[in-house]
Amino acid sequence: ADHVITGVKQQYADISGNTTVLINGSNFKNTENLYVEFGGVRVKAMALTNSLAMCATPKMSSFGTVDLKMTSNIDDVLASSTAFTFNNVSITGMTPQQGPAAGGTVVTITGTGFSAGVQFYCMWNDTSLPVSFVDSTHLIFTTPASVAGENVRVVIYNDFAYVSRTMTFSVYNLVSLDSITPVIGMTTGSMKISIKGRGFFTSSIICSIGGQTGPATFISGSEVQCDVPASTSGEVKVAVKVADNAYTTDATVFDYIDV
Repeated sequence: ADHVITGVKQQYADISGNTTVLINGSNFKNTENLYVEFGGVRVKAMALTNSLAMCATPKMSSFGTVDLKMTSNIDDVLASSTAFTFNNVSITGMTPQQGPAAGGTVVTITGTGFSAGVQFYCMWNDTSLPVSFVDSTHLIFTTPASVAGENVRVVIYNDFAYVSRTMTFSVYNLVSLDSITPVIGMTTGSMKISIKGRGFFTSSIICSIGGQTGPATFISGSEVQCDVPASTSGEVKVAVKVADNAYTTDATVFDYIDV
């Protein structure tokens, strides 16, 4: 009886080749002349059982959907076929690349060629996390609780690992402010204050003094310095924003006084 193809477990691959494909069907026989064709490009195949065969995709010159066919005769290809897609799948980045130790940060993976039909996964060091499909250029996952100060190895990959990328996610304590020194200054500004706190894990820090913002000077993971702008007299709120996170909400104030 002729081979009959009913489907493939992996319906997608990139064009670089060597993606493992499992083919479902019937009447498969493991012969020396068992081949699979992807859009006319032939590769050797192996029948694992009479209903399951395996092969590796060839290197293709272009993207697109092709017919996948099988034959056990070196000269003929059978009519039974199924669709197989070579798409431009790549992983280009991850945003944000840092988050609090408590977890719960939604991380966006950017790339090309993502499909709802291909399941992606995330390895967070040695822990597997679910990844959700958003659209053809975006995936998302949520960070778990981790150890502050740790740089986590993040590997994004799919079912058959025909595309993967390793990136680093920095874990920090949730940003909070403990104190500022001094707490009083002239309305003319032109001075610096030292802000003590936690979670200053990067030099990308913005100060907000009475709603006026400017870059902070990074001193350490527990201290930054900020320039005090001119303002009218009275108490104003002091807040800090680290990277892409929200400003702190601690009840920290600076008191402007007239000379």
